[in-house]
Amino acid sequence: MSGGRLSKVSAALMAVSLVASVLYYDFMWAIIAAVGLTALAIPKLAKGEWLTYHRLLVTMSLVPFSLYLVLFAVNVLADIGVYRYISLMIQPLASMVCAYMLFISVSANSDTVLSKRWLFVFSIAFTCAFAVLYAFFLFFAMKTMGYPLYNFEFEGPGALDNTDSNRFLMLPINLAVVLSLFYGLLIDKALKGVDAKDLTRYYGREKE
Repeated sequence: MSGGRLSKVSAALMAVSLVASVLYYDFMWAIIAAVGLTALAIPKLAKGEWLTYHRLLVTMSLVPFSLYLVLFAVNVLADIGVYRYISLMIQPLASMVCAYMLFISVSANSDTVLSKRWLFVFSIAFTCAFAVLYAFFLFFAMKTMGYPLYNFEFEGPGALDNTDSNRFLMLPINLAVVLSLFYGLLIDKALKGVDAKDLTRYYGREKE
């Protein structure tokens, strides 16, 4: 399958993931799906023609959104109790791949060629920053869910235990820190044979 067709499949998976996540009120998945769609659209917006990224990178973008949709479907049918944990384990991979595409676009549309090492570092930083953003949304969701969150609730006689609240709030960040490094190494290994100049350009003008 050509890179252009892979990009269309990837965009379709991201669009369906966006709709599914909105229906499930899992808005962080909606945000990362929207980021992915934006990343796929940047070559068209920047160059005025339908271009895409390196075929290996586009292929990798299929993985996290496919896994999320499978997880979503299984949860709808069976209401699995570990949905949140599995979702948060997949999400850093989606963030990493989207970040790679975004930073490749920065390089493709400027005179600077980012090395694969810098793409690796920037993508990890993006993924961790995304998880921190998640914490702000999660804080208000936890308030609605009845979790104790404020200092006065954990002080004085009969104070509540803050262990569960801390674990629930910090889980996305903790997983992002560990898994972004793991996924980054996998992506870097998958792209080992690709030169940085080939990775940081668009494809589609010539036969792929």
